[in-house]
Amino acid sequence: MEEKGYSVQHVATGEKAIEVILKDNTPVDLILMGLDLGNGMDGTQAAEIILKEKRIPVVFLSSYIEKKIVDKTEKITSYGYVVKNSSITVLDASIKMAFKRNTQLIR
Repeated sequence: MEEKGYSVQHVATGEKAIEVILKDNTPVDLILMGLDLGNGMDGTQAAEIILKEKRIPVVFLSSYIEKKIVDKTEKITSYGYVVKNSSITVLDASIKMAFKRNTQLIR
């Protein structure tokens, strides 16, 4: 993502994402969220908590393609779902669409 010109801050858990975005008040323009974050909360739970307090576009990035899992992300205000094996071009296009959609909603 950095090669595409994005500034990236990586965190490994949902709890850490919440801490960085809500408690540390780190400025974030977009969240690229995985679903399986290991022990603790999953990506959808972390996104729900963050979105209760901040209006930040969320794009889910996951290897899961099962309907049940994808449906879970649809219940959250997200800006897309990208399968991990997708090319960087697809991921970059999804991020750009999320930024564009978010800008349109703010106006």
